[in-house]
Amino acid sequence: MATILEALMNAQINLGHFRNAGIQGAIGCSQLDNAVTLLQKGYSVHTDVEELLDKHDTVKAVPKFES
Repeated sequence: MATILEALMNAQINLGHFRNAGIQGAIGCSQLDNAVTLLQKGYSVHTDVEELLDKHDTVKAVPKFES
């Protein structure tokens, strides 16, 4: 399972080391988009991304965080 922080770190690696590589770049962009979207919805950097995706199918379907 990956937290938002881990997703950002993975995106950084994928986008940094594989800038011109197709699939790694696409994966990195997706990870980055997911992480940023969840942060904008109020989730912590320690939130488990995969758990939310398993429950809601897409990041867009995840509701805003309510404390």
